[in-house]
Amino acid sequence: MTRITAAFLCLCAAGAFAQFTPVTARVTQSVQITRDGKIVQSHVRIGTLQRSANGSELYRWESNDGKPIFEGSLKDNVTGSSYELDFHAETAVERPGKPYPPGLLREDKAGDRPRESVEGITCVVYTPPPPHNEKACWSIEHFLRLWQDITFPMRADPAQTYHMVARMSEIKLNANIDPDIFDVHKTFHVMLAQASRK
Repeated sequence: MTRITAAFLCLCAAGAFAQFTPVTARVTQSVQITRDGKIVQSHVRIGTLQRSANGSELYRWESNDGKPIFEGSLKDNVTGSSYELDFHAETAVERPGKPYPPGLLREDKAGDRPRESVEGITCVVYTPPPPHNEKACWSIEHFLRLWQDITFPMRADPAQTYHMVARMSEIKLNANIDPDIFDVHKTFHVMLAQASRK
């Protein structure tokens, strides 16, 4: 999983007593790798997002370049743990973490940043300071990243550039979601991720 995928997958979270807007959506992630301005690789991955009222998120990727895939991820925002999921093998790799509190974005702090609308949902365009080459549109009301556009040089080959655009569509707010889908132990064999060797 790329660092950008992981960043996109962690859209939001919730504290023990706070609520998030439950959401379902389609997610399309388009990636281009270029060298000297020419595209050397191009991929489109499509999947779904389901987010609970406590901020837990389940991503299920359904296709890559039109071919079926069985990958996904889960952020359990009660325990803080994240999981890489293999729906075919029914295995999950766990990485410990911390829950995220809600309300990190506030309208009175958004200033004069540009506003856009995605399927009728207003979002604020945030652009981090250099050296980051990234922008994303966040719904402050629902604490939801509706799209993200990011570019960076590849670590393995700095002459190549990675460009990713991720967008949500078919967004349903206040969706009725089965809470059991966020219980990873009901469906998957869970394994702890191996610590990196120093």
